[in-house]
Amino acid sequence: MKNLFKKDGIIIIIFILIFIFIRSINFQYHLNFSSDQASSSLKALDLWDKKEITLIGPSISFKYIGRELFTSSISYYYQLLFLLISNFNPVYSSYVFMLFSAFMLFPLYYGVKFLINKSSAITILIIYTLFPYYIDYTRFFWNPNFQLTLTPILIFFMGFYSKKNKDIYLFLLAFTAGLLMLFHYQYVPIIIGLLFYYFVIKKINLKKVLIFLSGVVLGFSPIILFELRNNFYNFQTLLLYIENINQVFKVKNNVFANYYFLSIYLFILILIINLIKKYITNKKAVFFTVTLIIIDLFIYGRTPRHAFGMADNWNYLYEEKVYKIIRNENVTNYNVVNLGYDTVAVVQKYLHRKDGIKFNYEDYYNNKYLFVVSKDNNFMRNPAYEVNTFKPSKIVKNWEINNIYKLYLLERVN
Repeated sequence: MKNLFKKDGIIIIIFILIFIFIRSINFQYHLNFSSDQASSSLKALDLWDKKEITLIGPSISFKYIGRELFTSSISYYYQLLFLLISNFNPVYSSYVFMLFSAFMLFPLYYGVKFLINKSSAITILIIYTLFPYYIDYTRFFWNPNFQLTLTPILIFFMGFYSKKNKDIYLFLLAFTAGLLMLFHYQYVPIIIGLLFYYFVIKKINLKKVLIFLSGVVLGFSPIILFELRNNFYNFQTLLLYIENINQVFKVKNNVFANYYFLSIYLFILILIINLIKKYITNKKAVFFTVTLIIIDLFIYGRTPRHAFGMADNWNYLYEEKVYKIIRNENVTNYNVVNLGYDTVAVVQKYLHRKDGIKFNYEDYYNNKYLFVVSKDNNFMRNPAYEVNTFKPSKIVKNWEINNIYKLYLLERVN
């Protein structure tokens, strides 16, 4: 048995090293630390400073007539762990998150091995480690990414339940599923699928079904508690969405964006691999691994024009450059606008906040100075109120950030 775990351990460690190596290539240039990441980091930092406990977190992408469907606050506290380890540095904290994601290969491997077999587990490691889809979404902070990188724990408990057939593992896998649904509601179809798998296919008895449901409810209890305390706000909002589904979908164009299926795809992969397991051989696995490594080196070996998920010709390093310039100017009573992708410049607000620099981030009417990131100096024609209300004003200075964007310092003229 020791030799078996030793051999398995060597395989997993090799893939962990490959996982880290591929994602480390030009890491800071690929890193997505933009509006969503900065906003959640600001909230996590605020919760840490105030030592507050809250039940709800960010809302889902879809909104309708001012109503929002909220997820749990677990993502803030989970992200806070990585921020604390790295002293709230965006690059370092994101890298620590990536390292954590790498070590989730351990539960992923053993879960699939116990569910199917060793060759299938290795195949899953190859895909999870080397497919660009999973490389891109295991490098930066985001609710679906957190959920994805914790899903191997659920798969591990599924494998152990398959191997041991003990109620405790059924409860743990159900509890984990409920807990992971706190991050993102894409886990709803996963939980339905798990219930179908165990109740219909595996034909577990009613007692085990109740164990499963109790585990899910306990894991999801923070949102249930929020609902009980707030007159079932989320449930009422969901009903409103369903009643006006066409209008809700009109508001959002990317209804079927691939990131809504991050964790779902992982389970689909396991199902597919289970169907083709007899065709998996060591030679095919080696060829598959080498081919994907070559493709990944080609994709990620070159410095990208922009970070993943960020505006063209923009990345976090440019945000840092802007922030350093702003700090070196030593002006007061100012605000910041980024016309490249985020008019309220949330990343700049986070960088200020983490360094203890406080001002009224929301006020764009009473500031004496305004820093504007723009492709040209025609920004006063931009409809964004953050800049077009800054009148009359004059350009005091400008700095080149890259060959596309400049940073301008404006002063309000009385």
